[in-house]
Amino acid sequence: CVSKGQRVLELRAGLALPCLAAASLGVDVTCTDLSSCLPVTELSFGANGYSMSAEASMWHAPSGARLQVAALDWLRPDYAALRPPYDVILGADITIYDRLHTALLQVLLHLTAPGSVVLF
Repeated sequence: CVSKGQRVLELRAGLALPCLAAASLGVDVTCTDLSSCLPVTELSFGANGYSMSAEASMWHAPSGARLQVAALDWLRPDYAALRPPYDVILGADITIYDRLHTALLQVLLHLTAPGSVVLF
């Protein structure tokens, strides 16, 4: 469902399994989460053999893919580090909090365009 050349973003990455899976296919991915959670995402990258780039918030996968790490709080979104729209939005366990559904919808509307694919 993802391929090289597509613009891919994961919401609430945490350990970033969807990011890691996409990057293993050579796909560049932007991995987002709350700023307080991004250290866990970066630890996961390091534990999986990814190397930090000299460029801030950028990692390199063994496949050659690039992973960008960016903070995104759905309740107070700041899209400055992102460049929507994205072709594919990935998410795992991101709909468990009913109170965040409206905010999630607003974020998705901002990050996508007609033809974008959203996979949870």
